[in-house]
Amino acid sequence: DKWEIAASAAQAALEWLPADERLIRCQAATLLGLTLNDLNSRSQAFIQALAYARECSVSHVTIFAHGCWAWMLCMQGRLGEAYVACQDAIRLAQSSSSHQQLPTLSHVYSTLSFILCEWNDLEDASRYSKVAVNLARHWEQADALHFALDNLGYALFASGDVERAFDVLHQAWQVARRTSTWFEQITISQEVEWYL
Repeated sequence: DKWEIAASAAQAALEWLPADERLIRCQAATLLGLTLNDLNSRSQAFIQALAYARECSVSHVTIFAHGCWAWMLCMQGRLGEAYVACQDAIRLAQSSSSHQQLPTLSHVYSTLSFILCEWNDLEDASRYSKVAVNLARHWEQADALHFALDNLGYALFASGDVERAFDVLHQAWQVARRTSTWFEQITISQEVEWYL
């Protein structure tokens, strides 16, 4: 199983990496959190990733760790905490010495859009999703772009703009086909849900 192999590799990295390799440890702990099925173990991995992130300079890796934590909170229905986690990640990224927005912020903005859509703030949900899409396109991040398009379509459909929602779904299909069958399955399930 690919997930088990990935989890084993991430765990091995955490066991063998020197203690002072905090940035790589942050990446490994984040990937471990993404691959584990057990909720408690997944939470512990992300908490560890954030602990490493606090000891590092702001980077794609540290913002990605924050974004993954926020999304996990969403999937648990802890939307208030997820919203705070997104705002924290955005503030952290803005504190970076870089003059450009980090591409992994696209994931954070998409998560924020999902939360706002659940709260029926559809205007801001669409706005944040558009920011996420533009950021992902600029940095040519296929996974971030698919996630952003998925959430933009969700916000548009919820607001009653069905035609534009399906246009966005078509764009998500194009990204999915060149990226991953997993993304294709996500897009298929969204399309089926909308037709139902």
